[in-house]
Amino acid sequence: MIGSSHAVVALGLFTLYGHSAAAPAIGASNSQTIVTNGTSFALNGDNVSYRFHVNSSTGDLISDHFGGVVSGTIPSPVEPAVNGWVGMPGRIRREFPDQGRGDFRIPAVRIRESAGYTVSDLQYVSHEVIEGKYALPGLPATFGDAQDATTLVVHLYDNYSSVAADLSYSIFPKYDAIVRSVNVTNQGPGNITIEALASISIDFPYEDLDMVSLRGDWAREANVQRSKVQYGVQGFGSSTGYSSHLHNPFLAIVDPATTESQGEAWGFNLVYTGSFSAQVEKGSQGFTRALLGFNPDQLSWNLGPGETLTSPECVAVYSDKGLGSVSRKFHRLYRNHLMKSKFATSDRPVLLNSWEGVYFDYNQSSIETLAEESAALGVHLFVMDDGWFGDKYPRVSDNAGLGDWMPNPARFPDGLTPVVQDITNLTVNGTESTKLRFGIWVEPEMVNPNSTLYHEHPEWALHAGPYPRTERRNQLVLNLALPAVQDFIIDFMTNLLQDTGISYVKWDNNRGIHETPSPSTDHQYMLGLYRVFDTLTTRFPDVLWEGCASGGGRFDAGMLQYVPQIWTSDNTDAIDRITIQFGTSLAYPPSAMGAHL
Repeated sequence: MIGSSHAVVALGLFTLYGHSAAAPAIGASNSQTIVTNGTSFALNGDNVSYRFHVNSSTGDLISDHFGGVVSGTIPSPVEPAVNGWVGMPGRIRREFPDQGRGDFRIPAVRIRESAGYTVSDLQYVSHEVIEGKYALPGLPATFGDAQDATTLVVHLYDNYSSVAADLSYSIFPKYDAIVRSVNVTNQGPGNITIEALASISIDFPYEDLDMVSLRGDWAREANVQRSKVQYGVQGFGSSTGYSSHLHNPFLAIVDPATTESQGEAWGFNLVYTGSFSAQVEKGSQGFTRALLGFNPDQLSWNLGPGETLTSPECVAVYSDKGLGSVSRKFHRLYRNHLMKSKFATSDRPVLLNSWEGVYFDYNQSSIETLAEESAALGVHLFVMDDGWFGDKYPRVSDNAGLGDWMPNPARFPDGLTPVVQDITNLTVNGTESTKLRFGIWVEPEMVNPNSTLYHEHPEWALHAGPYPRTERRNQLVLNLALPAVQDFIIDFMTNLLQDTGISYVKWDNNRGIHETPSPSTDHQYMLGLYRVFDTLTTRFPDVLWEGCASGGGRFDAGMLQYVPQIWTSDNTDAIDRITIQFGTSLAYPPSAMGAHL
């Protein structure tokens, strides 16, 4: 059993109370965060146990328990009185279900070999235990040293295809959190294609469960949706290139009786900003499988000999004290072991943003007047929003200028330096000597066709060969999979921030990704974006960075690695914000939710 409240498994007309073959015993003590006994493994937190073992006949990894603290032998359910025509594979709880072995449920990995085969036979080879939590190459990841976390890496290998898979399990015991990711490496002589890859797959040994997710749209993000898990496949995800307003990469599986303050709940959150997939399948045998990972429609990742694909991390948290307890564990973990900013655990300044007050209609004089009024109100940070840039194609509306990141000479004839100096010399009312801080809005991933950048580099915009380039908000998306585009953004942002006195950046992103050269471009784009963020936030650690994507279109754990706060929604109505911010708080710290005057 996974948790104490599910002692009975109902299968069709049959109710099973007994247990047969048991999982191997592991020592009772939770003093060690990871305990191995041959090929049986236990990850122990303050209030959680995660157990699995290797099937000695097949080499497959078999799940034993994910729930409250357990010790000793864990009994396994007996076979059902009537198997059904699918046979027993539907009742095997698998840690990393590859395609094949008679398991008709959703696989966690699907690999197409050069000959066309998509069957895999990944078997246990070895394992290792590592102190602390290591980084993932090119991806945001939780972090911690030896007293914070311990990591188990299980090595699998397919002797037929020469494909290796390394499963990483890190436990943060104080937070009852298990963090999982997967490396798939092609060790054969030919090319292979990764068609599907989940960061985590959990097989729950019962059928009566609810699923909780966050759905929405622009200006109505993060509405909590709860439904009963039905037989068959159900789920959600994003195909927009980003985590999106439509569905957040958060999933909870809960007992039907679970509330905010009581009952069993398992929370899953993908540390990723790109397109994703969350799927839940209740099979005919009464077991329920939950998976989170890449959106398989936007992957198709080619691996040449010796190459590796690393999945994003998925954070899994358990509590028997309701969804509220799961949320608080996410919050504490993220503030201390995901968010790298020096501002992650500090109070944020009260800010006034120019957008709703003046939109595009401003110049140096009116901006300085607005800043003076802000300081008089006791505001600590003044932010100049969209409309400050563009020369040949001035940004006086949303149909021109994106990509031309130089001050508009008609509005700022001497550049931004004197403006920033004038504003940061203002004293905040109610303080003796605190000076007003200055922040600025940018949208570096976008370009208007009406811009010098686009005329010089039309090939930098995402497109699919000769097909039309779909504009939204009169703009296109730059292809951050290209190193030249990454370097362009890093260079102009460095020039903007270096020695200017700008102490805050609002990084916006106002449309999704449409046409791409190939499905794999989506993840290549995300790796490029993470390189840009990692470089800039490391180079400018004293800048307070805020993420934004037409509001909460990229409010995800991947972004929180680099920015300590994210604009929660373009909807600032106080009543609407209650619903939006409550839903967002299911996974993300309230301290990360941006709001402005």
